[in-house]
Amino acid sequence: MNDAMPETHVIKFLIVDDLDPNLLALRALLQRDGLEILQARSGSEALELLLVHEVALAILDVQMPGMDGFELAELMRGTERTRRVPIIFLTAGAVDMQRRFRGYELGAVDFLFKPIEPHILQSKAGVFFELAKQREHLQAAQLKLSHYAANLEKIVEERTAQLQETVQELEAFSYSIAHDMRAPLRGMQSFSRLLLEDHAAGLDATGVDFLQRIAGSANRLDGLIRDVLDYTRVLRADVILAPIDLNLLLADILATYPNLHPTNADIRVTGTLPKILGHEAFLTQCLSNLLGNAVKFVRPGLMPLVKIWAQSPSPSIVPDHSGPDFVRLWIEDNGIGIAEKDRVRIFRMFERIHPADKYDGTGIGLTIARKAAERMGGSIGVDPESSKGTRFWIDLKIAGPSSQASVD
Repeated sequence: MNDAMPETHVIKFLIVDDLDPNLLALRALLQRDGLEILQARSGSEALELLLVHEVALAILDVQMPGMDGFELAELMRGTERTRRVPIIFLTAGAVDMQRRFRGYELGAVDFLFKPIEPHILQSKAGVFFELAKQREHLQAAQLKLSHYAANLEKIVEERTAQLQETVQELEAFSYSIAHDMRAPLRGMQSFSRLLLEDHAAGLDATGVDFLQRIAGSANRLDGLIRDVLDYTRVLRADVILAPIDLNLLLADILATYPNLHPTNADIRVTGTLPKILGHEAFLTQCLSNLLGNAVKFVRPGLMPLVKIWAQSPSPSIVPDHSGPDFVRLWIEDNGIGIAEKDRVRIFRMFERIHPADKYDGTGIGLTIARKAAERMGGSIGVDPESSKGTRFWIDLKIAGPSSQASVD
């Protein structure tokens, strides 16, 4: 793009006087480079010129036959095209304050009496010449800026589209890789299990240990791949929100996952949970991850205690996630807690704050929960005020009558 300032137009002044010698004298007095002087011998001739040309200053003689300068000025002020043209009145009559006041009432910027002091008129006209030049430069700069803005917007749109395409390709690639890796991995799991079940007697203790390590590593990798696939599904799936009864969904989750059964954890639901607007698979992903963490991250020998309740309306500080349209679901545990410095990090991909040999996991579960909540139009977080254990929250849309919505 050419950065040079666009060429400006010639600035134009209009002089109106019924006497040729006066027009000649004014032209000689005002003439300068970059200025075109238009001249008229009557008010009607001046109006014809003003229909064609835009002028930066009009110098009008007051006393003219037919239409005088005051009448011409009044007509100029009544037309949008010429309403803002600066006017300087000239008159050869005696100094008359009433005539001067009338000129100012008609919007004149000055009222001069003949004989004119040349340097005074030149100075006043020069001011309007410079103002017109500055105005043209400003308009040219604004036009240039608008071109830059339009070009920038186009570049941003193109780059955004390219980025979205790249992200979609990467998501598809990661999904394909993760999916295809499971086939040989299942073979490793199956053969290692068969070896342990049928041929462990033929191996010494070291061989059995190595085989158990192979099986354990294969199981951990399989869990990681499943979580990657879950995350990719959350990213790619179409999201249609529908009313969900949290009480029924939670009861189903507690019955489905063995680690959440009463023999393994004490899970208490306070009150009746509301119906929300969500995606059942995504919400199941959120709740199962949060509840799974709640019963997993406890001190050895301690029975996990998990409390669940709803708060309405949500007190969220997240924009658009608070007020009567949202409910906050709380999940509180008696576990080992999360340090303040880790409360943001835990939602990032593959972030772990505890050794894998102490607490198993892939470091993706909370990332999946966060993305699932966001795709349902909600949010997820951890309460910084929790002094014992951990207290997570999820902000969800409350279901209204016949609620159903699509979320991008």
